[in-house]
Amino acid sequence: MNKEEHIIQSKLIEWTEDPMIRLRWPELYLLYSIPNGGYRISKGMGIALKKEGLKAGMPDLHLPVARGKFHSLYIEMKTPKGPVRKVQKKMHRELRAQGNAVVVCRSANSAANVLVNYLDKGVVPC
Repeated sequence: MNKEEHIIQSKLIEWTEDPMIRLRWPELYLLYSIPNGGYRISKGMGIALKKEGLKAGMPDLHLPVARGKFHSLYIEMKTPKGPVRKVQKKMHRELRAQGNAVVVCRSANSAANVLVNYLDKGVVPC
């Protein structure tokens, strides 16, 4: 995850932790980060994380809450022009095939809108 993606994701998490937002959607407490991207402290740390089950292409965030026809929601955070890599596209297809919603969001606001629509209506943008 690059610095701009980090800022976007951090803004989203800050929004989910707002007491008024949590009061309206308490399930957001379950939203968590999957620290797949980014730089590792060492090559050894990367190897250790892979041994523990780290998988390339996993989206950045996961909300393990069922809504509508979906088992859960995954969000891939990207910058406005950030590309979705081939390994990420493959993982997104696999997750969708298992009944999960997977969305690529390019701003904290768009991700917040996805979360609200998912939790309130069980829908996600195509």
